[in-house]
Amino acid sequence: GTFQHDDNDGRYNSFINIGGLNKFALAYMGSGTKGYISSISISDDGTAISRGEMFMHDNYNLGAGGTDNSIVHVVGNIYALASSRKSTDGYIKTFNLKADGNIGAVTSLHHEYDRAEYSSLVKVDSDTYALAYSGKDSDGYIKTFTISSNGETITEVAKIEFDSGNGQHHSFVQGAGNTYVLAYSGSDGDGYITTFSIPSDGSTITHVEALEHDTDNGQYNSLLKLNSNHYALAYHGYSGALAYIKIFMISPDGFSITEKNNLKHGS
Repeated sequence: GTFQHDDNDGRYNSFINIGGLNKFALAYMGSGTKGYISSISISDDGTAISRGEMFMHDNYNLGAGGTDNSIVHVVGNIYALASSRKSTDGYIKTFNLKADGNIGAVTSLHHEYDRAEYSSLVKVDSDTYALAYSGKDSDGYIKTFTISSNGETITEVAKIEFDSGNGQHHSFVQGAGNTYVLAYSGSDGDGYITTFSIPSDGSTITHVEALEHDTDNGQYNSLLKLNSNHYALAYHGYSGALAYIKIFMISPDGFSITEKNNLKHGS
């Protein structure tokens, strides 16, 4: 089925299940270039799609609000969203997203005042979260945060600048143990796979290893963990004109990154 949930805009999407096979939440920039979270229901066979509440969480009037969204589950009905105002401020926000479609804002942390694009938020444990994003001068940054189980307290813990040349188009996933894997577009727009070590309390962020897997281009990344050693990456290569899927083998400690296979599936 197909459902037009917003008749003016619908960019910077992040989609998540919110309890039950049929209930979802969609964070995006919608009508009037405002930030929204909408509750979405999908039937078992996929033929029926409907929208419940459409909750505006960012009504920024000086440009695009609610961009670069990345949403993750905290505990129970509480969810965390990394969001920004285009090319400027970065936020971590928490929401109460109930399976009946009711949505309520809990709190917000204005964590970046310069630039916050290409957000990718990942859960470290039940109260710790890591965010990869493009910050000042389009450089690559990772921050960690603690978020209370009720969503009422958000605290920035640690921060590193992992690429001072460029850091865009992030896709960040948890690997084995304390290892985290990031696909991104780095210096000269090239494609990189980089590993980091982050303890469960988020107190430190340590760069472990990096592989420049595409020396032409590596944009619009979507990284998926297949098992404890293998990861799949979909991205645009060669000036964004060619579509690739690659498989990487990454050791559990993150010190070894090896490209195993690739497929050009579109031009």
